Amino acid sequence: MSSEGIDPRFIYEQTGYFRGADGKMRYEVPDPESIDFDAAKGETLLRNVSGILGDGGYQKTTDISRAIDQYPAADLMFGGSYPEIRTEGMEDFGGYYSPTDRSIALNETLSDDNLSSVLAHELQHAVQARKGFATGANPNSVKKQIDQGLLKAQQPFGKANLSYDLAIQNLRSLSGIAAASKYRKYSLDSNLTGKRRLLVGNSSWYQYGDKIRQELGPEPKRHRPKAEREQWLGAAWARLANFVEPTNENAYAKLYDLANTPRGGVERFVESGSGDLIRSNPNYPTSTTERAKLGREMLRDDPKIADKQLKRLSQYTDSIIDSAVEYRRLRTIQRELNDTNDFDLYNRSAGEVEARNVQSRLGMSPDERYASYPLDTEDVPRTEQILNKSPSQKAQRGFATPLSIASTAGAGLLGNAAVQRFNEGVLGGADFLANAGSAVAEPFITAAQTLRALPTNTPTSEIEAQRAAYQNSLDYQPRTEIGRNATESALGLLGGALQGPMAAGKAIAEPLIPIYDAAAEGYKRLPRRAQLGVQSLLDTF
Repeated sequence: MSSEGIDPRFIYEQTGYFRGADGKMRYEVPDPESIDFDAAKGETLLRNVSGILGDGGYQKTTDISRAIDQYPAADLMFGGSYPEIRTEGMEDFGGYYSPTDRSIALNETLSDDNLSSVLAHELQHAVQARKGFATGANPNSVKKQIDQGLLKAQQPFGKANLSYDLAIQNLRSLSGIAAASKYRKYSLDSNLTGKRRLLVGNSSWYQYGDKIRQELGPEPKRHRPKAEREQWLGAAWARLANFVEPTNENAYAKLYDLANTPRGGVERFVESGSGDLIRSNPNYPTSTTERAKLGREMLRDDPKIADKQLKRLSQYTDSIIDSAVEYRRLRTIQRELNDTNDFDLYNRSAGEVEARNVQSRLGMSPDERYASYPLDTEDVPRTEQILNKSPSQKAQRGFATPLSIASTAGAGLLGNAAVQRFNEGVLGGADFLANAGSAVAEPFITAAQTLRALPTNTPTSEIEAQRAAYQNSLDYQPRTEIGRNATESALGLLGGALQGPMAAGKAIAEPLIPIYDAAAEGYKRLPRRAQLGVQSLLDTF
């Protein structure tokens, strides 16, 4: 049902199932009205209790394992394989669950009511261990446990992160070579006055324009002779090429190496540079100076060679960027959690939140449980909970929203059916509005992001990837039947309303078709970066 987009609250109300922070479905079971701990008492023994909370050694413990017999759902919880339960002396703790020997220890000084509450908490930890749910935590070791989990989660992405950094360094070098080659070509073009905007709108001009004006003097005004203006613009393009061109030989040596790297070998080039090429070919030049000279000769013979290698390198960075981003996300989480105190981490552990929630819901009747969605009584929001054994994962949020909290309360007053109809209407309307809003907002948000990135040194391939990511994240599709029906109706009404104006517009636009076709052809000849700019500007109108 949840996979079909049905409201989790409705699922809970109808079936009793709900999704925990770990994403797994579970259900609540009835509690005993009270527990007779005197009837549950068994032998009193000396027991070695080292390794859990204290400094270790022997303590007097009393077995109360028969308390589980008073739970009406004991078999559902444990399938007949019950944990051992005992009381013992302890300080500062109400109790603990030991997953090593599947035993529960309770503080012998607690009253019966408090013993019942702590026992429910620790039994939930035993259930978590048996069912494979998110577990509780030990405040003395939770930070180490989370840190180890995050380190383990980072391992599959560590290589991609290092390769991405190396690839970006190579991209910057090759970008400088490609830009310098292009600018020198521009410096020799005719009609530079007609292409002035290419110069002053160039991202590199923002960085070096003032220096170039200092070297060349002020740009001639429009009333000056065209030849004078052309000479100044040509010199400006040449100066700009000098500024952006890499000054070290290593950049041109890398151009030569990458151009000689076989198809499918970009990853090895990023990882080992010229190493593989030298090892596989005894005649391959080992001197950086010699390879740089050969790289310059390549560029002279084929001015587009740098652009071609940039494209290969960009395709490789696109293939690993998601892994690099995930590695950095995990590193950020690790730094943030390392700055958090141990008790706060323990308190936010999803297993501890769930066990405390079991305590808070003790004594509820079945009707009260169904009228109270479990997420609403958790004392730490799902957004702040930590899966301490899988800290790289986000806790499942469910539907703990103001609307759903209100509907849970309303269920007790109006009945589930009435509240469900209300929810369906409100959520369906919200679903439709979200779909319509995303359709309106997406072009503006995507265009703004793209236009901000274009003047920077961000590679075009990365800008395209970011643009696609924004479009995908804002591509909201209706999830409810009401939302889907409302969207289809709205599109039908909009199509009908536009038929007349579109027919009239078609007659008016026919004479402009040749102009449109010419503009389309011109657009196709633009560099991909310029095309992205044109698309973004058109998206905002």
